[in-house]
Formats: sequence, structure tokens, C-alpha cells
Amino acid sequence: MNPIRTPTKTSSTPDLSALTDHPGNTSLRVNKRLRLEENMDDEVDLKQELKAITSLLKQQSLRFDDFEKLAVDFTTIKSHLGDIQATNKLLLEDHRKLTSEMLDIKKRNDETNSRVSSIEAKLTDSSATVEELTQQLRIKDQQSRMNNLEISGVPQLKGENLQTILHNIAVKAGYTLRDTDIDFIHRVRRYASVNNNDPNKATSTLIPNIIVRFTQRQRRNEMLAAVRVRRGLTTADVGIDGASKPIFVNEHLTPHNKMLHGRARRLGKEIVFRSDRNAAVTGQDRGGGVLVAVRRALSPVARREWCAPPPADEAWITIPIVSKSVLESRLQSVLASLRDSHKLLIPSIKVLFKWMPEYESNEFQKKMQYIENILKGKRLSYQVTVEVLKDTIKMKHADKYIALLTEIFEDVPLKETYAVEEQVTCLLRHCTEPRILSVTRTGWEPWL
Repeated sequence: MNPIRTPTKTSSTPDLSALTDHPGNTSLRVNKRLRLEENMDDEVDLKQELKAITSLLKQQSLRFDDFEKLAVDFTTIKSHLGDIQATNKLLLEDHRKLTSEMLDIKKRNDETNSRVSSIEAKLTDSSATVEELTQQLRIKDQQSRMNNLEISGVPQLKGENLQTILHNIAVKAGYTLRDTDIDFIHRVRRYASVNNNDPNKATSTLIPNIIVRFTQRQRRNEMLAAVRVRRGLTTADVGIDGASKPIFVNEHLTPHNKMLHGRARRLGKEIVFRSDRNAAVTGQDRGGGVLVAVRRALSPVARREWCAPPPADEAWITIPIVSKSVLESRLQSVLASLRDSHKLLIPSIKVLFKWMPEYESNEFQKKMQYIENILKGKRLSYQVTVEVLKDTIKMKHADKYIALLTEIFEDVPLKETYAVEEQVTCLLRHCTEPRILSVTRTGWEPWL
């Protein structure tokens, strides 16, 4: 707002000559209207400024309202921040508790795993001990029956005399039995098979066998041999009335051995073993020697090349510890893993052996080269053996051994890089080929 200055006071008779530059007596009249217009313009400016001030005050008032809202919002945010901080503290405390509990659980888990491992080791040892003790008990049990004979198929009668029945069997077999040969004789109840659905019916039809214990094992063996020569003993031969039924005299076996004996007999009937010789060549339908039955599950391999020339008659087989397919699969898995990590494995081997005095020797460097070639798939096991033999001057007959390896693996093509399957197949042949094993020293291991 521009203030209006008060006009200067003058006398009632001013000096008019001072207001004009015109000389003489020319009279002039001052324009009072111009002063009025200036006053009106100043008033208009004042109103506009007042309006501007009013508008500015309104804006400032609105801003003050916004500031008040911001203050309220800030207070609310501050309150929320306090709640968040409190919640955060609770979360941190919960996190610490969870971390502590997790560490405690991990510690307990480690202790549990350690205890489980210890228990498993003890269980394995205990299982092995139990198995060993069980086998020993079976052996002891069978040894305690070595003087016994078991007679089956003899009907049980009231008032029977087992001594008379045994003497009748001995007379029929042509064996002279003395009274002093018998320690005791009695019947033993037979138990039904656990697979029978009607045990009461089964036990009612089972006749108790006769167990005879001899005072001397030699006398028992003589009696058993005489009975086996005289085949086809029946109840009529021992003076028992009624229908004739077969009588069997055998060694007194333990239940476990009886089970094995029964399985072997059933297997023999299924496969129908009649001879261990070629009847077309020998002219014999029953031959000497020992006949051994091996289950197919054991993956036996006939080794005809090991047999001696005629007139010797031999049958050689090998039974692997595990099946060939399982062993080959395991070897392929291990070798594939080694080959995949050969870039890390080879430097690790070098660092591991660097402290050894022979690390810088030519022999050690050659061995490292053999290992690298195997891990990179550039060599097969027999090829490394050939290279070693060529560098060895102390070994006798090295040339013959190299020629043998070349002959055995002549069907293997030469390549710059071999697959894992090819390396494993070559290794298995290298380990199991009879011609290699026949000229191999004890403790030899193929290169892999």
C-alpha cells in the first residue's frame, strides 16, 4: 500500500508568478482534475493489493491446515513406527529363539545320527556275531547227531519193540548188529510244516521217526552203508503186518540241514540230473565223480579252457561275488564320476604326492601320465599294462605277455578317446580272462 503524501501548505495569496515560466501578466489556471484521477488510481491499486493479500492469507490458511494434517499424519506415522519397532523387537526375539532352538535341534540331530551310526555298527557286528553263533550252533547240533540214524516209515504199534525192529532191519541189510552197538533208541515226534493250512490234520498223519544212537560212529557208518546197498526196504521185511510200505534209513539231520536236503532233492527232480558225464561219449548213463548243482542266480560261468586234457575229466566254473551286470554298472558309475571331475582330481593328486621324495622322479611322472590317460579316457587298462611292460627291463617274458594281451584284445579297436563302457568292459575282461590269470602273479591288480 502506497501512502498518499499530504500536499504542502500554502498561503491564501500564493505567488502565482512562481508557478509559471511565462513572463508578463498572462494568467494560468491549475488543473485540479488531474490530482483527483491520480487519487483514484491509487485507490484501485490499494484494492487490488488488499485482494492479493486476502488471497495470500487464504492460501496461507490452507497451507496451515495442510501442515496440521501433516502433523497429524506424522504423529500417526510415528505411532505406527513405534508399533513396527516393537513388532520388530518381538520378531528379533522370536528369531533368536528359533535360531537357538534350531541349533539345539541340529545338535540333537547330530548326536542322534552319531548314536544311530554307532547302533548300526553295533547291530552289524551283532548280526555278524549272531550269524556266526547260529552257524556254530548248527554245526555243533549236527555234530551231536553224528552217531545217530533216523528210521522213517515204520508204523507205530502198541507194545512195539524198537530193538527188535532195528535188528530185523540189520539182518535184512546183511549187517551184524551187536547189543553193545546201541546207546539208546526211541521215537521222536514230528512237527507239521508251518505252510500247512490244517496243522491238526497234518500232525495226526505224521508217524514219529525212530532215532538210534550208536556208541561208535564207525559202527553207525557201517550200518548206514549196508542199508544203502540193500535198497527197497519195506515194513514186510522187518516183520510188521499189514500193507507193505517203504522204510527209509538216513543220517539224523538237524531241521536246517533237513530243509536244505529237501530243497536239493526237489531241485534234482525238477532239473532231472541223471549223469555227470556225456553218455554218448563214455557209454555210461551213471558216472563217477562229484555232481555239483549251482543256482543260476549265482551267475556261474563254465571254464572249459581250464580243464585238463584227457583222460582227466574235470569241470571248472567261476562264481562271481556279485552278478556281472551289477558289478559292471557300479564300475561304470564310479569311472564316469572320476572322469567328470578329472580336471580337479588330477591336480589334487599331484598336490597330495608333491611332498614325496620320488615326486620328481621319472617313474612317478610316468605313473601320473598313466592315471591322466585313464581319467581322460585315452587309454584302456591293458594298453597301460603294455606300456608299463615295454618300459620294464627286469621282467622276464615281457614280450610273450605283451603278445598274449594283444591276442586277447585284438577285437578292441584303437581310438583316441574311449567311452566309459568300453573302459569297464576291457577292465572286466582283463581281470577275469583265464589266460591272463594263469600267468599272473598273486596280488596283481589291473590298471584303472
